[in-house]
Amino acid sequence: MEEENRKSDILKWVRTKIAKKHKKTGITPCPFASKALKDKNYQIIQAKDNLSEQVNHLCDVIDIFKLDIIILHIEYPITLKKIESVCRRAQKRKPDVAVLYDHPENDGLIKGMQFSYQKCPLIMIQPMEKLKAARRLLREKTDYYQKVGNEDMFV
Repeated sequence: MEEENRKSDILKWVRTKIAKKHKKTGITPCPFASKALKDKNYQIIQAKDNLSEQVNHLCDVIDIFKLDIIILHIEYPITLKKIESVCRRAQKRKPDVAVLYDHPENDGLIKGMQFSYQKCPLIMIQPMEKLKAARRLLREKTDYYQKVGNEDMFV
């Protein structure tokens, strides 16, 4: 898929699935996605062949650019095992940054909510402190985790 079309499609997925209230549970899969979109605190980038190097570099610069999230979309074949390995190594190297992945092999369903993009593998890079602050806020001010489940699966 052409780069700009993929970016538009990922943004559409975030707006219609990730940042939108789910009818059955009454919650938004990511309650902070709308704000990141509104504030334009995100980047969507096509992954390069040297994925590990690119992920490590992005982990190093996300704070410099004060982004809430960087989404890498991978347009070449990659196994779930490989993407998991890349993310695990990057996370170990840079523990103050969360390195999460989404692969079409995952069904992406949690309590009936679709979290997975399903069209291509993604890697999401986020500052760990922002994720922890969001988790604290959700835990203290809402019943989000009672409705969705284990909060540890998100960070």
